[in-house]
Amino acid sequence: MSGVWKFAENVDNYVSVKETPMQLDRGITQSGQTRLAGGYMRFVSDGEFGPHPVAYDELFFVFSGTLELIDGDQTLVLNAGESGLIAEGTSLTYRGTAGTVAGYAATPRH
Repeated sequence: MSGVWKFAENVDNYVSVKETPMQLDRGITQSGQTRLAGGYMRFVSDGEFGPHPVAYDELFFVFSGTLELIDGDQTLVLNAGESGLIAEGTSLTYRGTAGTVAGYAATPRH
């Protein structure tokens, strides 16, 4: 078995997150290859999801658009080419603009 894997965004795998404009492609999570969860997220229109209790450490890397990670009165604004880290236990709101695409990885996998 190989110890390296390649993943790419698969637009056919996106599912809506509740009734929000945020969608997830959980390709890394669904592969079951490691203890990491992850995949891609996108916003089909401007909007947000949350607040949501984060049950794991999470890393985001933005490919296009703008992603805001909001923890109470603190907002971390990530633009294309930037990354952000969220600690387990954070009550987080995800806010994005239409066309925003980001990758994410989290541990442990749920």
